[in-house]
Amino acid sequence: MSVLFRAAGLRKQFAEGPVVLRDVSLNAQPWAPLVIFGDSGCGKTTLLRCLAGTFRLDAGSVHLDDGHGHHRIDDVDPRTRAWLRREHVGVVDGELIAPPCDATRDVLVQAMAGQAAGGVQPSADAWERADELLARVGLDDAADRPVGLLGQQARRTLAIARMLVRPAAVLLLDDPLRGVLPNAVAPLGALIADAATSSALVLTTTTPPPALFDHAYDTMSLTDGVLR
Repeated sequence: MSVLFRAAGLRKQFAEGPVVLRDVSLNAQPWAPLVIFGDSGCGKTTLLRCLAGTFRLDAGSVHLDDGHGHHRIDDVDPRTRAWLRREHVGVVDGELIAPPCDATRDVLVQAMAGQAAGGVQPSADAWERADELLARVGLDDAADRPVGLLGQQARRTLAIARMLVRPAAVLLLDDPLRGVLPNAVAPLGALIADAATSSALVLTTTTPPPALFDHAYDTMSLTDGVLR
């Protein structure tokens, strides 16, 4: 399914503080990933949350066309926004949201089966594939451990891996390699690059995985609240 993701004239200011985003516009579509980077504190996280509909805009709009209809992400009800995230827009912003009693392996298997979206039962090889991915990112010894007992780095690693087992048409990943397990940086970077071949990828990050630039249709830096 062809999905077009675009933002026009975004502006965001918090209370009486400085303007964080000023007249930010972008376009992303499948097989033409867009990589956004910038220094720490430049407003990348704010931009991601505005694109995801988490933050209310002072001005501008965020649009998604899924091939069947048009959705204005910044102006939909919470239920529709949740549906859009489930079906089209993958967001990693903070730690993994999963029941703390769920086993680490189960989180990946459920993502593979699309159970969060009311999907089907896991395939016969899903458990094996989950174990292979856990080993790849250094979580094989935590396969049966409840998510609530994982350390911060392990939870962050699982959050990124979970999003990438079934990449959405649009991926909003906030500095995805920050705070993951050290031995997971390279394999997660490779998975993100692989996902970029089929996603309209909008990645806000300080240090993008180098391989991602090989797939990027365009790269932009966020400086003084403006994309350049």
